[in-house]
Amino acid sequence: MATYTIRGSSHNVVYTYQTSDGIRKQQWESYNTELEAIQRKAYIDFLQTQKRPDDIRQAALDYKRKRAIEKSAQRISQENPDVKELPTASCQEDNTHRTYREFMQRFLPVHARNKGFSPKTYDSYVQNLEAHIYPYLGDWVMSSITPQAIDDFIDYLRRKPCRGSKSYGKKASEIPTLSSPTVKKCYNILMLGFPTAKRWGYVTEIPETTPPSEKTKKRKAWEPKRVLDVLDSIENDPLLHLAVHLGFICSLRSGEVVGLEAGSINFRDRSMWITQIVERVSDDALRELPEEKIIKVFPKQVSTSKSRLILKDPKTDGSVRKQYLTTPLLHEPKGRLEEIAANKAFFGEEYQDYGLLFSPIFYSNHKIKKTAIPCGTTGFSGAATQI
Repeated sequence: MATYTIRGSSHNVVYTYQTSDGIRKQQWESYNTELEAIQRKAYIDFLQTQKRPDDIRQAALDYKRKRAIEKSAQRISQENPDVKELPTASCQEDNTHRTYREFMQRFLPVHARNKGFSPKTYDSYVQNLEAHIYPYLGDWVMSSITPQAIDDFIDYLRRKPCRGSKSYGKKASEIPTLSSPTVKKCYNILMLGFPTAKRWGYVTEIPETTPPSEKTKKRKAWEPKRVLDVLDSIENDPLLHLAVHLGFICSLRSGEVVGLEAGSINFRDRSMWITQIVERVSDDALRELPEEKIIKVFPKQVSTSKSRLILKDPKTDGSVRKQYLTTPLLHEPKGRLEEIAANKAFFGEEYQDYGLLFSPIFYSNHKIKKTAIPCGTTGFSGAATQI
């Protein structure tokens, strides 16, 4: 049974749990009040009475993750004591001559904090503003943006050629135009701040417009033979093979694959928990947004980079889930854990993988985003079970 003890002003609950490898470990948890500690002890006692070791282990991991987030938030607060909220506009200011760019640079960080944007979502908004909206409307005085101007802007987007990979090696006549979801997203971002702009005195009226239509294409799942061909082609890279294999079998996003905890795999019932993700986000997003949901900010591999990798909680509670491994896949994580143990024994304190199955450097070097494109697509799980 769990033990309740007091040390100083801290109320503590102590109990043991088993790792996925069957190793017994002691868990020490601290709480601010006696009630919290007693409730936690009662919960652990219940799980022990019901003989549910997997749930006990998950409870211990959840507590460690929560504490890591709290420590990260405390560290950020200590390192940035002078960070202040962007000021909201005063009714005494004359903003009628200010441009749309000036308004959005003031409005978006405040809005993102109020709505609890993730750094990735914030970066998406900024990228669409910089790539599509600012070049056309950025220098317009905001009060001069009329419904006709917005309709002309939407028409301009519909005819705008794509850039990047969709245009490489193609003639100008062969390059596709922006997709309807991209046009619709730009419209939503453009119109997002007008109610606030009216309150702040940038505009006197909100333009009445009709949103553009949107057509979405359902992503098709890969056939089992194609999956097998991909896995066969990367057999000479065991780490990449493991990442792609996990992605296909468990329908994981790339960030979920590289965010897997080394201790989250239970070889007895062939399962693992998906509880965190790795994302690359800009320094600006980290500077503008609170980091209470960020577990770890990884060091930069290139000092001049304007972005970095982070480890964070999934976007929704439903993304935290339990997945099961097939027999052909099961031996690969075992080999990886043996490799990690050997590295720790050889390098000692110099070795650091942050408790993950994959090092963050692996994420950058192998460009998993492109390799695991079909992961998480609908209808794939049935085919995956045959691999």
